[in-house]
Amino acid sequence: MMCNHVLEENSRALLTTYIRWRRSVYTQRTVVLALEECRRRMHDQVGKVFNETMFCVKNQKYTDDCQPTFGNPLIYEGAICGINVLGHNCPKYFGVDAYVHVYNPDDYIINRIEAIRKLRIENAIF
Repeated sequence: MMCNHVLEENSRALLTTYIRWRRSVYTQRTVVLALEECRRRMHDQVGKVFNETMFCVKNQKYTDDCQPTFGNPLIYEGAICGINVLGHNCPKYFGVDAYVHVYNPDDYIINRIEAIRKLRIENAIF
């Protein structure tokens, strides 16, 4: 089931993390942070990376290594409300996991395709 709304600041959610090398899933209760707090922690004050479709949550698991949890869901009241786009401690310690709001899967897919087009990857390669 997908969310039908955007998660608000201080919402309590379940953070699921699949650790590939351990082949196990960890679940912890977490809190959604305000967009301004996400930007502050990510050193992105102008919003170049963190836009209004994104949010972050506190990750209480303190590890030194990057946990590449990209694509893992964030569950809120039994619904998938976010998809991980920046794993814990990737690329360096921030203490948060970054997510994109997912409340309409079709819009999400269309937005991602458009973002990829805007990158003009072909120009960067050649």
